[in-house]
Amino acid sequence: HVSEVMKKICRIMKEVVKASSFPIFDRRRGVKTGVWRTVMCRQSANGNMSVMVQIAPLEEDKRAELTGLLVKALTSDDAEDLKITSVHLQLNDGVSDAAQPGAPLIHIHGDERMIMPLMGLNFEIGPLSFFQTNIVTCALLYERALSWLCP
Repeated sequence: HVSEVMKKICRIMKEVVKASSFPIFDRRRGVKTGVWRTVMCRQSANGNMSVMVQIAPLEEDKRAELTGLLVKALTSDDAEDLKITSVHLQLNDGVSDAAQPGAPLIHIHGDERMIMPLMGLNFEIGPLSFFQTNIVTCALLYERALSWLCP
C-alpha cells in the first residue's frame, strides 16, 4: 500500500524533474551522465515529512539553481498538506545509488532532523539515520526489547 501523501510527493518530484533543465542520471552507457538520481521520503507518526534528494555533483551555481526549483516545489501551496519539515541534498558521483560513506549531505530547507514520536519519546531522525519505517512494527519491537530488559 502506497499512501496518497507518498503518491503526491512522487507527482511533485516528477514535475520538478521534467520542468528542470537537468537530465536524469544515466549509468547505462558506460559513462555517468545526468543529475537527478533518487528521492527518499520519510513520514513521522505525526505526519511530518523529511525528503532527501540524491543528485550527481554540480557546480555551485547549477546546484543553487536546482535547489531553488526543488525548495520552491516542495514548499508550494500544492505541497502544503505534505507537511515537509526537512529537505536535504545528497551528492553522489558513484555508479550505485548507495552513496559512499562521507558523501556530501547538504541541508537546504527546514529542520536538520525530523522528530519521530514513539512510545512517549521523541527520536531525532536525520536523513541517513536508520529507523524502522513501519511505526507500528517499530513500537512492537521496542516494547519486546524493553520486556526482555525489564522483566
